[in-house]
Amino acid sequence: MRSHYYQGIVRKNAGNYPAAIVSFEKAEQVATSLQDWHYLGLIHRNMGNIFNTNNNYIEARKHIKEAVSFFLDNRDSSYAEHATYSLAITYLNNGNGYLKNNDIDSCKYYLNILTNSKNRNLRTYSTLRYAYALITETDSLQRAISIFSSSPKSLLTYRDYGYCAYAFAKIGQMDSAKKWTDMAYSYAHSRPQKAVLNSLLFRVDTLEGRYPEALRKVSDAMAVQDSVTRVLLQQSLSVA
Repeated sequence: MRSHYYQGIVRKNAGNYPAAIVSFEKAEQVATSLQDWHYLGLIHRNMGNIFNTNNNYIEARKHIKEAVSFFLDNRDSSYAEHATYSLAITYLNNGNGYLKNNDIDSCKYYLNILTNSKNRNLRTYSTLRYAYALITETDSLQRAISIFSSSPKSLLTYRDYGYCAYAFAKIGQMDSAKKWTDMAYSYAHSRPQKAVLNSLLFRVDTLEGRYPEALRKVSDAMAVQDSVTRVLLQQSLSVA
């Protein structure tokens, strides 16, 4: 069982997601027969994270909910908290992408629970992701900006800088938006990371009326996503 599980981890880390799913499913069969709730939680959390990475949030949510349940059955409270964090992110990603208020509300519900965690880093990251959700609400933009600005800079990621830039742009503070945008791109080192920022920050260009630049960012983000999709399809065929 563990050999299949760790094979799945290696394949997942290498970006070979279809093959990783195959390995995890094999590990799941053995773990189920052994009633190994801890490993079942790990397996489903990793499968959920793969689907979340590839924007299949419904499937991601199904697996991560299973993970939370298995961890709780095994009294692995720390693991259950981290899986709950992953679950909140699936709601956040889907809510931000499609403006589904119910998903944003669910995201805020789970993150609010985690802000009381005994794990300091988990509290911090949950608070930052809570700020992402607040940006969808016009009357909560200042609160979101306050969370980003007061958080330790060593813990901020390129996404955090990007979301704060967007929040500043939504309230019309374009100089601050530019400052945080520049910081966001300085921390985005890979093309996929820059594509993630482009898919968010084209909105800043739109708010400023810089439509050609906004279109360029959207086109670049779509090109990267298309290339990832082609790789995944090729990998699926090779596994089949």
